[in-house]
Amino acid sequence: QLTLDYGFVKEFTHCGAAAKEMGFKCDESIRKACVETWRTSGGFKWMYKDDYEKLLEDLASQELN
Repeated sequence: QLTLDYGFVKEFTHCGAAAKEMGFKCDESIRKACVETWRTSGGFKWMYKDDYEKLLEDLASQELN
């Protein structure tokens, strides 16, 4: 779970856990946000952990160049 400017909010073990905590009826919107380019649901951006770590690596390498 991320803010709209990609700030870290919270990590969940799976989409179902995130949906339950967020009060969503199902986890489909979070799952879609993780795989679609728009990546938002419930006012947050959502990414799989591996994708977020890759984003951070890419940003760090851009800063070095």
